[in-house]
Amino acid sequence: MNHLILKNIKTKWMIACMSFACIMQMASCDKEEPLKAAYFALIDDTRGTYATELLVTPDGGVRTFTLISNRDWEIIYDKTPWIDIAPTSGNGVTTISVTVTPNESLKEDSTYISIINNTLLVVDELKIKRQNYLATYKGSASITSPIESICTTCTSDDTDITGITASSAVSYDKGKDKTILNFSTTFKLSASYTMNLAFEGDMQTVTENEEIKFIYHGDGTFDLTPLGEIINDPTITGVKDIIIDAELKGGLLSFQAVIDPGPNGSVKPDISTVIMFEGNR
Repeated sequence: MNHLILKNIKTKWMIACMSFACIMQMASCDKEEPLKAAYFALIDDTRGTYATELLVTPDGGVRTFTLISNRDWEIIYDKTPWIDIAPTSGNGVTTISVTVTPNESLKEDSTYISIINNTLLVVDELKIKRQNYLATYKGSASITSPIESICTTCTSDDTDITGITASSAVSYDKGKDKTILNFSTTFKLSASYTMNLAFEGDMQTVTENEEIKFIYHGDGTFDLTPLGEIINDPTITGVKDIIIDAELKGGLLSFQAVIDPGPNGSVKPDISTVIMFEGNR
């Protein structure tokens, strides 16, 4: 009898222990469940918003985004010479640095990164785009012109040159890509006159001594009337043609622009205004 009572008490005690262990495990699961739910977020540190696309200027540099996670993660992307991402693996909240080299070409580059947790694809194809060639050049210019009030030896020291911006775009000519380069230049002349020049033409790629450079020939127009009004000369008027020949090699830009040129872009004595420029980005 005592044996049966003891056995019954032992059985009840085991059931009670098992029930208590189960309750504790369930309580523990309830407490840990929020931590078990994997979460990932990417914050663009520059904009302070969720990162859906990172735009990098053609000058390159370092962009960062913050990866917020409660799991081990790994970044995978196509390795290209112009981009480096670090770190590419880790755990938890981490600042990711995206280092991009300057874009010396006329094309836009882009790559995609993905973030995985073991075999789980968490973030798919975050686009990192290195924008196409857009740079400001600082340098010196010499301007020769028969027009009064236009200095003949303008330099960056005495004219406060604001720079030259070159941008490119791609159009389609009979189904083929055609690269168009636009120069926009501003010179502050001796008569406190700002000259804006714009050109459009084809950019050719040339290999010289195993180095790549870009040769550019373009044309445009320039209205002399505002200049004539400033210098109070009614004979300085009308829209004139402009021809430009430029060379872009590395970070050095040099060009000759001729306002009111002769045949084939030649300089007409006592008529044409010639601008020579050389500067670095």
